[in-house]
Amino acid sequence: MKNHFTELGQPILEFINRFGILILATSLSMIARAVYKGTSVKRLLLKVPISSITGIVVGILLQEYTDVSTNTIMVVCAITGAYTGEVLDGMEQLINWIPEFIKKLINKHFNL
Repeated sequence: MKNHFTELGQPILEFINRFGILILATSLSMIARAVYKGTSVKRLLLKVPISSITGIVVGILLQEYTDVSTNTIMVVCAITGAYTGEVLDGMEQLINWIPEFIKKLINKHFNL
């Protein structure tokens, strides 16, 4: 009888084996940047998974579609991981700003 956990875990282990260094570079740079900026632990725990996924995607795309060196890919992943938090903060501010902008726009055009 086959062990189903081994069968299910094999693709995950292969992925980690192939792209683990990308995950590590991205996550470490995100954590270092967050600690430098004084980010709260709660906010850090929210940002690290998103940052890691973004860095992994960038790293995989660079590995598959370019001929750049592994060191260059690591640097790009680290930069992506470090600054994904700022992009997320900017998007959050934009989303919070949109309802206020719509209210002002409606008030201006309809004189409410």
